[in-house]
This record gives sequence, C-alpha cells and structure tokens, in this order.
Amino acid sequence: MLVGMHISALFVSIFLLSVHAAPSLVARVPSPETHPLVARLVDIDQHSCKDHLQKVETAFSDAFTLASDAVQGLSQDAHDAIFFPQDTALVVNMYKSILSGGGEHGKKKIPVTCKDISACTTNNHGNPPLAATTFKNRPNPNLNLCPLFFTHSWTEQDLSSKQFTPNGWCKGYPNFNIAQSLTAGHVVLHEMTHLAFIAMHAAKEAGHRYAHHPILVDSTGTDDLLGKKDENHGSKTYSQFPPAGVITLKQRWEAYLAQKKPGGSLKKPPLVMTMVAEAYAVTATLSYLSVNCHKALHG
Repeated sequence: MLVGMHISALFVSIFLLSVHAAPSLVARVPSPETHPLVARLVDIDQHSCKDHLQKVETAFSDAFTLASDAVQGLSQDAHDAIFFPQDTALVVNMYKSILSGGGEHGKKKIPVTCKDISACTTNNHGNPPLAATTFKNRPNPNLNLCPLFFTHSWTEQDLSSKQFTPNGWCKGYPNFNIAQSLTAGHVVLHEMTHLAFIAMHAAKEAGHRYAHHPILVDSTGTDDLLGKKDENHGSKTYSQFPPAGVITLKQRWEAYLAQKKPGGSLKKPPLVMTMVAEAYAVTATLSYLSVNCHKALHG
C-alpha cells in the first residue's frame, strides 16, 4: 500500500518532504525487540559471528522492520522519488519476498556468516565491501558480513538508536538527510535483495509483465550501481555513495525517457531502477522515516 505525502524538492543526499501541520510533542520510540522473522528465516553462524551476534540480529531485525513497514504503508513519495509508477508491483513484492524468505525457499533459512573472506578485501570496483552476497541462483547461497560492516559509519546506527522526535530521526523534519539516516538494517535489506531466490520470487509474484525482467532472464538477484560506468561520461562512474548514485540514476532515466526521439544525445542508463539493490533500501528507509515522523509529529 502506498501512503501519499508531498515532496517539494529532491537533492542528491537530502530529501525535502513537505507536510503542512503544526507538530505535536508525541515521542514515538522504535521497538528494540528482535523481529520474530530473524529466528524463523535467518541462520546466523554462531562461530564466525560470535563477537557480533547482537549487532547481526539487530541488523536483520531492522531490515525486516523496514520491509514490513513498507508493505503495510509505503510512502508514495518515497516510492516516486526512486522508482517509476510501473515499478510498484515489483517494489512491493520485493519487500514481501524478504518477509517470506523468498516464498517456498522460506522453508530454508538464509545462511549468514561473518568471515573475512577474500571478497571482503576488494570487489570489482576497487573498494572493500561491507558484505559479500551470492547473487546468482545457486543451491547454497550465502550472505557474508565483512569486517567493515561492523566498523563503518553507514552501519553504526540501528533503528532503535533514535526516537521519532525533532532531535531524533525527525531532525530537520520535513527535511531528511539520507546520509545521516543510514542504519545497519538498511545495508542488510540491500544485501537481501541480492539473493536470487528473494528477487526471483518477487519478480514472479509481481506478474507476467516482469517475465522478461533481468532478474528472471538471468536467474539473479539485484545488482549494485556502485562502479557502473556513467553512460554519458565514459571516464566517470556513478557515485561512491550508493543513495546518491540511485538518485542520479533516476534523474538520468527521466532525462533519457524525456528525449523527443530515440536518436537523442543521452545514452541509456546502465541499469533499470528495479535492478538496483540500493533503490529498495533507500525507498524503505525514506518511507520508514516519512510515515513514522508524520505520525509522531502530527498525530
């Protein structure tokens, strides 16, 4: 379900949301309790993750909370800031697939490890990743949280780190700075969409119009925009800050589609929005903040 709110402007790392009502002083607190789906759908390796068990459980719990909130009432503006109207079915079903563990695959748990594997040293973009996830359709997929996951500023916060107050998650409301709103759960949700069984189930449930979507054609999970070549400037790549890259990609698609004829000067962007893992994470985080801060400050 999409919940309507009005976005007055959109910048690279700051979302400006306009909701015209006098704020009340009602403080809502995100629940610190572990989401029940963690025990049902996630198999955390007790050995490799022994030093970070609480952080890992909280991160997955928050990812399920973000997905659940998005399914229950996805902010229309959060959706439209990143995706196109025709993307709604796949977007919503991606969150549903996360909550079901990929449908039939949900009978098996997602294996989660915290090993310092070779993939944690560098990736094909020349940057050490926060996580390394199996994105191809394999019998034994794995989501591995790299050492950087436990030290990076992007994963320092959890949903329970702040309250829904003017000095907490709603600071600057109605202006949200996405750079200051990232959580470990945001990153985990991003990673979960990489899992082929999660993404493929979402695409199948979204309907026949997605039969030729890259997720089903290539039997794969979502992709990363990080490091992808800038289609209009070959020597450049998309932003190293994933949320900024996603926003740029949406703007590029809008400009590309607005060309009067196919032979226009703008080239086709490298990925469709529904193929980008970070697009789902940004949308879920922005929706979570929008909906909950609106409730907290406007009753």
